[in-house]
Amino acid sequence: MSVNVFTFLVLLAGLFANEATCITFAVLLTLFGATAAVALPALGGAAITPALLFLPFLTLHAIFARMRAREPFTLSRPGTLLALIVIWGLISALVMPRVFSGETQVIVLDRLSSRSPRLYPLRPLPTNVTQTVYLFGHLACFLSLRTLLRAQGRLAIFRNAVLLVAMLNIGAGMLNMIENLLHLPSLLDYIRNAEGYGLAIEYSLGGLPRIHGTFPEASLFAYYSLPLFAFSLSLWTARAELRYSPYVCCGLLVMLLLSTSATAYLGLLGYGVCYACVELPKRRVPKVLALVAAVGCVVVLGMYALELDATRHIDRFVKATLLDKAESGSGQERAEWNAQAFRNFVETYWLGAGLGSCRASSFPLVVLSNLGVIGAIFFSLFALNVCRSPYVERALATSEDFAVRKAASDATVAALIGSLVAVGMFDLGVSFYMFAAAASSFSVAQESESLALEPSHA
Repeated sequence: MSVNVFTFLVLLAGLFANEATCITFAVLLTLFGATAAVALPALGGAAITPALLFLPFLTLHAIFARMRAREPFTLSRPGTLLALIVIWGLISALVMPRVFSGETQVIVLDRLSSRSPRLYPLRPLPTNVTQTVYLFGHLACFLSLRTLLRAQGRLAIFRNAVLLVAMLNIGAGMLNMIENLLHLPSLLDYIRNAEGYGLAIEYSLGGLPRIHGTFPEASLFAYYSLPLFAFSLSLWTARAELRYSPYVCCGLLVMLLLSTSATAYLGLLGYGVCYACVELPKRRVPKVLALVAAVGCVVVLGMYALELDATRHIDRFVKATLLDKAESGSGQERAEWNAQAFRNFVETYWLGAGLGSCRASSFPLVVLSNLGVIGAIFFSLFALNVCRSPYVERALATSEDFAVRKAASDATVAALIGSLVAVGMFDLGVSFYMFAAAASSFSVAQESESLALEPSHA
């Protein structure tokens, strides 16, 4: 195990944070997704990111908050379902690689090597340990943040923290783009110090520079940015926060469009369809956003009508990122991963090969191949309960709190859409579970009001 300056910075932040600033720090640290605060060579080069290292402090603050309020510990429905996922994940990681040892071939990635993943007979792996630990950390994150958000005004703190980290993410993307265009040494390389992640940085695609910000590759930058975009867009649509959300939303949209990532384009398309189906009938789409989209379409169509030379670059770029993606070496490799993951699901009699045993290129196949049909049912119910939570308890929430919870629910949906093409392991990231916690949060005031509405029986 090795530590660095990020280790001490995180520990320092945790020691001096109170409950309110703890929420802000927890959200901000998710930006450092390729930073190793602690390196673990003994576990195949795995790393503990700053966000994971900060989780014990978040958990302690949540425990102290419960103790001061003298409230019994209870699990919400989403919390119960996530706990069941963790329990089944632990059982599968311990049992399945041994029960089905050698009976199926799994895709294994050597973190410390730049070689492509290869097929190996199923056996216990270090990733069974790391993915299980990450999942326990995500459960702690979900329960702790949900507890801290119960106090009055905490959802506003969470909202401000998300908008701040979105601004920093935009800044990192812009810095990355400038460095690529001017061929300058990358200052962000000092942040991307996690050797175990096997950085796959490509500086151009289709003649345009790629943007990956603080993350190891453009697809992960897009996967992280897409929920932030959905969160800020929801606040803007609801007119719940108009000082920063419009600018953050537009900035993130520009970064996603310039990222040259298929994850960004497919994610925006999928979420855009969902957004349009929900908001267009209500006529709540911001006029500025609609105007920008319309002008963009008119400009591109006009360029093609005039047969400008710039359209050749657009054609080459679209082919490189979308049309030829399936035929590329990377696209074929990822298709093979998905096919092999489905074979793992079938060859383990729908039980899965165990958490962390195999990887794919799409999260649904990750769930099926690792946790089988049982894990898929648990996770589907968890996601459904999280996304519908703001609407179920809407009558008891203030308009401001409902707007933040709905924005967090929309961010969760956007993350799930992005995971269809961007996530290769069961780890969805700490930020996903933070949005899930905010979406399903239930304040003390709301709980008291709900109890007061119940008829008393003398």
